[in-house]
Amino acid sequence: MLSAYRVLTDSTALEEVGGFDEELLHSEGWDLAYRLMRHGYKMRFAAKAQSYHLYHHHDFFSPQNAFIELQKRRRAIAHIAEKNSDPKLYLIEFWLVSLWPDPLIPEEMRLPSLMAFHETYQTISSGEMAERALMLDLHPLRRDVSK
Repeated sequence: MLSAYRVLTDSTALEEVGGFDEELLHSEGWDLAYRLMRHGYKMRFAAKAQSYHLYHHHDFFSPQNAFIELQKRRRAIAHIAEKNSDPKLYLIEFWLVSLWPDPLIPEEMRLPSLMAFHETYQTISSGEMAERALMLDLHPLRRDVSK
């Protein structure tokens, strides 16, 4: 299962996949987990594992700052999908809207859990993925991701 959370690996694996991508300001764990899996490393879920996340403050309280933060996150996901030549990684966007609701993404397209993300990633057709990509491309708050 592709998951960016509670990843524990040894330094050999980390070095083999090139470590964290220093160009990413967001979603660096997703990128690392994806590359570990592509190199044959297995992801397992440890329900009782405790982890601590260093929270990076993001100002979502003003509409302008929320837009800027959304753009940073969107650019990071686009970078990951493009560098790995895997458009299905845009599904991360549909999982994130379960955390930060977006009224313009229909409820039935949201991925409410990492398990839903994984299942959709494994089974989505190219037509369904194209429909989701178009929705993101036309989303008014996600348009300017080229900068």
